[in-house]
Amino acid sequence: MNFFFILFIVCLIAGCIFLIFGFREFKDPVKSKNLFFKSALSFLAPEILTLILVTIALSSVLSQGFFSPLLFGFIIFEVIAVIYISRFWITEDHVARNTILGCSIFLFIQLLVLSFFLTALMGQSGYVSTREYGDFSYYEKSGQITISSYSGHDKIVEIPSSIYWRSVTSIEDFAFSNSDTGMTVVVIPDSITIIGSEAFANCSTLRDIIVPDSVITIGEYAFSGCSALTGITVSPYNPSFSSLEGILYNKNMQTLIVCPAGKSGSITVPDTVTYICAGAFSHCSKLTSITIPESVTSIGKDAFYNCENVVIYCREGSIAHSYAVDNRIDYEFVE
Repeated sequence: MNFFFILFIVCLIAGCIFLIFGFREFKDPVKSKNLFFKSALSFLAPEILTLILVTIALSSVLSQGFFSPLLFGFIIFEVIAVIYISRFWITEDHVARNTILGCSIFLFIQLLVLSFFLTALMGQSGYVSTREYGDFSYYEKSGQITISSYSGHDKIVEIPSSIYWRSVTSIEDFAFSNSDTGMTVVVIPDSITIIGSEAFANCSTLRDIIVPDSVITIGEYAFSGCSALTGITVSPYNPSFSSLEGILYNKNMQTLIVCPAGKSGSITVPDTVTYICAGAFSHCSKLTSITIPESVTSIGKDAFYNCENVVIYCREGSIAHSYAVDNRIDYEFVE
């Protein structure tokens, strides 16, 4: 269990105990010599503030900035607490004055500790805040940046490799999907390792995209429905993916991942391919024929969705033959 969390609970319990004793022993809880009450306030005030600030932080506009709203809140509260204690609690009683000073110092230290606790807690729980960088929206987690959306209207979109000295490593699911901004080219930097599911789905004007050698993960339907996209280019140094005639495969070309929706004419699937991914040819309405070899032993769901004009060429009794029959796709046998 997190050390700061244990401290939080201990202080909460201690504060409650002091508060109970303070009210039982003294009729006037704010009496200058009521040390129990003063101790209780020093223990409980940060906990109460913590709960309030967590609620505020989750919806605060301050979360759009670089400074944690929690730390900002703690600093403000510390200033107010010290001013209040100095103004109303300093008495001529030597013991009371020393007690107040000790409580103030403890309050300051505890608030700092709790600020670190909450910052760590929010990071562990997956809390992120969306920020803006030019036309891009992004969030930071564990020191790395993920692009979450794009609102610009540039034809050539260059995704930044870093934002304020933090590497941009991911493109979020649906980040550019259904874009109608006129984007034709997307330049993906070498810092990107993950392209999320449907990240560029249905970008109707997208014509060209290059997958750099840094990308090791591409989510499902990442480039599905891009009607103007005729080819996907993959860096020859990429360890996870490859491309042939504009079609995206895994590195050893055993898995056909996606065929660009703008591709037309006839396609012959290489005989190294054993699996055709879900939605691989979806929305490829310009294709007229696809030849599928016997090496293909599995075809994903909706692999040929909205391929109205396509004819599958395959061997009788093959997986492709069964798939065509089951999904009512036109087919012809080959020798």
